[in-house]
Amino acid sequence: IGAALYEPMKRFEPAIEDMTPEEYRKWIPVAFRWSCKLLAMSVAWWIQRVISATHSAIKGGLIFGRYLVEFLHEKNIVSFPPEKAYLDECIGWGVAFVGLTFQFSWGFDLPFPLNLLLFPARILENFIVWSVCSGSAEVS
Repeated sequence: IGAALYEPMKRFEPAIEDMTPEEYRKWIPVAFRWSCKLLAMSVAWWIQRVISATHSAIKGGLIFGRYLVEFLHEKNIVSFPPEKAYLDECIGWGVAFVGLTFQFSWGFDLPFPLNLLLFPARILENFIVWSVCSGSAEVS
């Protein structure tokens, strides 16, 4: 993706070279290529974050809906058997939609009280992301 993005961007190199001192001109193509790769990786990470959030919202919502209907059946609040109804799926998809909307509205970040409470978990998450990115080329 970065290489495909570099093709239209390299037409701007001559304009940048005119503004750059002679000793740094050799680095302009390198900087352009790496910038395109960085942009492509950022877009790929964002797309993966959206895919993961969608999958987690659907899975979590359906689990919540299934166990809520089972709980309601055990307490005799609903009379039908949980496996015969679609109520669990309706609840699950509704919860998934609300959860995914929450994620998008906050830009995949945490609101105020949760960001302080989950700060250690965010440090761990950043370490895992860094480990995956920096250690992916190593073969053990």
